[in-house]
Amino acid sequence: MDTPERPPKKIVKREYRRQPRLPRNFNINLPEDALDRIISFLPVKIGMRTSILSTRFQHSWKNSRILDFDQREMERSIFIKEVDRVFDLHFGPIIQTFRLNFIQIGVESYAQKWIEKSVEKKVEEVELNFLDAAVQFELSPEFFNIESLRMVKLNHCAVDLPPLLKGSTFLKTLVLKGTAQVSAAFIETISKHCRSLEVLEITRCRGFSKLKILAENHKNFKVFKIGDCYDVADIEIVSPTLRSFHYHGKLILINISMAYQLEDVLFILSPTRQYIQFPLARGFLSDIVHVTVLTTTAVFIEEATTNAFSDMNLVMRNLRELQLFMQGSKFCNIYDLTCVLTNCPNLEKLFIDMNGFSFEGGHYWVEHHKQLFELYNVPMIKLRLIKIKGFKHQHHEMEMVKCLLQAATSLETLILVTAKSYRATARTLNLGTLESIPHSWKSSPNAEIKMYHADRSRIDPTHRAKTWFR
Repeated sequence: MDTPERPPKKIVKREYRRQPRLPRNFNINLPEDALDRIISFLPVKIGMRTSILSTRFQHSWKNSRILDFDQREMERSIFIKEVDRVFDLHFGPIIQTFRLNFIQIGVESYAQKWIEKSVEKKVEEVELNFLDAAVQFELSPEFFNIESLRMVKLNHCAVDLPPLLKGSTFLKTLVLKGTAQVSAAFIETISKHCRSLEVLEITRCRGFSKLKILAENHKNFKVFKIGDCYDVADIEIVSPTLRSFHYHGKLILINISMAYQLEDVLFILSPTRQYIQFPLARGFLSDIVHVTVLTTTAVFIEEATTNAFSDMNLVMRNLRELQLFMQGSKFCNIYDLTCVLTNCPNLEKLFIDMNGFSFEGGHYWVEHHKQLFELYNVPMIKLRLIKIKGFKHQHHEMEMVKCLLQAATSLETLILVTAKSYRATARTLNLGTLESIPHSWKSSPNAEIKMYHADRSRIDPTHRAKTWFR
């Protein structure tokens, strides 16, 4: 039997739009000084590469305003010669940024020389990363008398103030990291003297137990971050313009005064086996009760928040976004979570990171909190987004989801991201599906429930991680 012939395919002509091409003799018709100025704003490495494009650019890099050097990319001897060459040939009147990543072993004189040459050309931004943690680079006390400084970032540098501090008037950003000995007087003087200061960040520094940030007369001080400074036991902040406060470490005494504009707080407590003092946590909570964004740990919640809310009648009326990291908690149960949410009546976004944590279901839960949780019936009329990471379909997690779905009367989206260790089991038992969550739990009929085995939601909290430093 003959097979029927197939009809010939219809040939469709596609129209291609020709992209405009530059003529071969195309040239940049800009004055020489204009080109030099444009290239001067490029990092020196990129500026040097332009010298091979045309003879016009052969010396333009020597006017570069951004000098960025990284010893990790070459041997030390070659690196020193290269940096010396750039400084010797640099004829521009201004160096805006000097950035140095340097393994400092017996070559302090070179680094000091490069800093001095940058200062001579009115450097505004200085970032020094000395990669050998065992040796601190001793920065000259007169460094902070440089009037042109706008931003200073120091990693593993020993710092001190000159006998008479006259400079740093226009300093806006100061970042100290890995400083072995920094005095409380240094930080207090800088925060008080530098009236233009906007950002102060102190990470992994030692040498002070009590810290004062006195910025009551500042008009622009907005951000203060302190992390892993384990010598500190007492922090006092006075600032009417402070908007963002980040803390990572053990629970200490923190007193924030006059912070009327404070709206963003990241407060991460390190897990500890020691008894946590309730008054410390309660006092801090009363200072931040008016914030709009809060990221914290369940350690803080279980030890202080529920007691503070009940004993002090604290209500966080302005809170719009709450993120909880549950890892490290000892006794936190789902009733503790409801106590927190009850006192956040205008909450719109809730993020919970389980990260291997399982809610406590022991004797105290059975005897005291279980009945109270079953009676919980407080609507959360503003809550529109809930995202839970590390979800494992455990009984108490399902009870938490049920409670949230019933309370959130205006919920738009619930996102569940399963735990990595649980994903294979979820697929095998067919638990990682939406069928495991009855629609009858929803008090908001239009609420959309999404479940992922890997986070593809593209919906993230304000603070994407516990720490802002490495």
